[in-house]
Amino acid sequence: MYGCRILFPLVALFACSGLQAGGGTGVYRWTDAEGVVHFSQTPPPDTQAERLTVQPPPGSGQPDPALKEAEEAFDQRYTERKRREAEAARKARAEQQRKANCEKTRANLAAVTSRGRVRIIKGDHAVALTEEERQALIHKLKQQIEKFCE
Repeated sequence: MYGCRILFPLVALFACSGLQAGGGTGVYRWTDAEGVVHFSQTPPPDTQAERLTVQPPPGSGQPDPALKEAEEAFDQRYTERKRREAEAARKARAEQQRKANCEKTRANLAAVTSRGRVRIIKGDHAVALTEEERQALIHKLKQQIEKFCE
């Protein structure tokens, strides 16, 4: 059963490749009973046909200048698009970071202003702020809100 699943596609592939090789090798020229000249990839079964070999047009060896200009223009547009996408992604990340900073600073200001005594952690222990230090922290947080929460 397994062999049939592999064998059948292989046989079909080889059969099709044989058709491709024979079909594209030449062009036949023949004249029908009414004197009309025809060209086809296969000769007619009951008429004499002349086999013609089609040669590709000779190339100059130099790339087409219009094609080269089109490729360069495409490359420039592609590079510019990638640059714009990267810039847009950078701006989106910066905006997201600014919003996060704004929310965090507002939460810190709310915590500092809602309580009378504020403790901050320095090293491995908490230290209570004096009223002057608390007011300075409130002032600093308000400045940060102006900066981050435009």
